Amino acid sequence: MTNAPSETLVPERFVLSYHQLAAALALGGLSPSSRSALPSAPPPSNPRGALTDTSVLGSDGALTSAARTALEVAADPQRMLTVMTNRAGRRAWTETTFVQAGGNGGPAVAQALREGEADLALLPTPAQALVTLDELLGITALPGRPSNGVLHLDLAAYAAALATADHVQEARLQARLARERRPLPALTAESLEAQLARGLESNDTRWAVTAARAVCPANLVAAQGQLDGGLRRLAEVGLLSRDGERMAPTERGIELFVDLAQIVNSAGLLLAAAERDEPAAVAHMTLLRCTNAIWFAAWRGITESDGEIELYQSTPIAGLKVLEGLLEPAALPTAG
Repeated sequence: MTNAPSETLVPERFVLSYHQLAAALALGGLSPSSRSALPSAPPPSNPRGALTDTSVLGSDGALTSAARTALEVAADPQRMLTVMTNRAGRRAWTETTFVQAGGNGGPAVAQALREGEADLALLPTPAQALVTLDELLGITALPGRPSNGVLHLDLAAYAAALATADHVQEARLQARLARERRPLPALTAESLEAQLARGLESNDTRWAVTAARAVCPANLVAAQGQLDGGLRRLAEVGLLSRDGERMAPTERGIELFVDLAQIVNSAGLLLAAAERDEPAAVAHMTLLRCTNAIWFAAWRGITESDGEIELYQSTPIAGLKVLEGLLEPAALPTAG
């Protein structure tokens, strides 16, 4: 018989209306700083009365230790990892922010604000934070192949890859409905421009362009009209080759495009650190969790209409290491 673990991975959680949140902050003598996403509102005349049916008060009528810690961290964060995620096929996106107050590896808080309600989860240990983040992203829920090297893309090439994945998915669905094998239709800039336009106008996140659009730190719309250059870049990195008068996916390209045609979760991760009174972006990442693969896109040199992208595969264990790095205080600069 083994001993039970000394800590539980289930976080203490506090779900408060904005009215109750204002009451709890008042009882703690706290007010949200300019870095905090918590709403600032005047407290009710009877703060304890507003919190009677919540878990934030102890038997003495004061904030519990866990509630006070969660509110202190959320009210004045120094480090923030914002995660926007979507399960394929759902219209709704969820946004959760992991915040930390100090640089010494102290507790984190996962917070979600929605429809007049604040949902705060206290995560005292890195393990709890990692489990909570994995629950949002599904890194370990399915298998993933090891990396086959890094693909260096620009925004046009990234958009072309997403549109090609939708092109492949559409062709395969039509072949399946016809119950016959069909060759992949020709890849042209014109056909992919049409795929890109449909994806940008759609809300169906089972398709690669639509799934990636909301979590693209550059404006994916800016890639419209640029896919001829995007196709050339995909050929340069070995995803496409010329077959007579048309472009065709290579074996490595087919692997990527088929993966992106089977997206399960899509997520954007924005890592920020406090710089004086405002948070400054430190890193942007996109996660496309597919049925049999995990694809990360690390972004640099982002402008409104372009960006440098490193696209690579990850196993679940390696993916957890990436998440650990994003949650590690030492990975962020000290607040100014």
